[in-house]
Amino acid sequence: MLHSGATRIKCRRIVATCAGILIGACLAVSNAPMIAALPKASAQEAMADRSDGRPSPAKDARDASSRIDISDYPEPPESLRTWIRSGNVSFYRGGTSFDGETIFKTDLNFRSQCRWRKQREQNRQVIRIDYRLTRLRVTLAHHIHLKRIPPKDHFWDSALVQHEFDHVRISTLVANSKHLADDLKAASPIVRELPSGQRVTQAWVDQVVREHVQHRFHQMNELIQIRYDDLDRQTAHGRRPIPADSQVRQWLGEPGRASTED
Repeated sequence: MLHSGATRIKCRRIVATCAGILIGACLAVSNAPMIAALPKASAQEAMADRSDGRPSPAKDARDASSRIDISDYPEPPESLRTWIRSGNVSFYRGGTSFDGETIFKTDLNFRSQCRWRKQREQNRQVIRIDYRLTRLRVTLAHHIHLKRIPPKDHFWDSALVQHEFDHVRISTLVANSKHLADDLKAASPIVRELPSGQRVTQAWVDQVVREHVQHRFHQMNELIQIRYDDLDRQTAHGRRPIPADSQVRQWLGEPGRASTED
């Protein structure tokens, strides 16, 4: 028997966890913040950070941070203004035990229409769920915490700020690209073995779709983390230039070489 229904997921910020909540016909999903933090001070200006998804030792200190009003600073170059807007970047003074710490958060808002049917495959009963995305939007925010603020006259060209913006570029390009939409399209239909005695209801189908999309959403964030780690490995956390032939340059969206493929 063929059934149809609509699944709608909208974002709800949940710090340090990933969860889905059924609210009538509405599902909410959010992911844990990803963290890029400077492991130790360098001899010169801070030039490194890391991203490993683990809670930062500076987390408890963030309440003491204060937002930096960049309107008091020289105008950033147009190349950085673009990433400030598209990456929703804000800066904070203190709130970290590292020289620099960048947190990025992604939220997902999507709606889908789906149809499902039971069928037999290799002596087992499965459900096949065909879904079509009618709305998909990923929103992104970056919070950059700086332990010591570079001089205003050299803020935008400081090694730390430049390196932090490389991370901003990587995550923004993935989140704002068609990467997730293409991945979800390729992963349709959902075919899952039915547990013994499982009643197939709209709520149960919603749960299956939510888990499926949430898993792909996390994979997108894992891809960002992998690229963050590669950037830091190849540049020694910003201490070395990016190799000329490195794929990282594609991930940074350099002209004519932009790519969101891993």
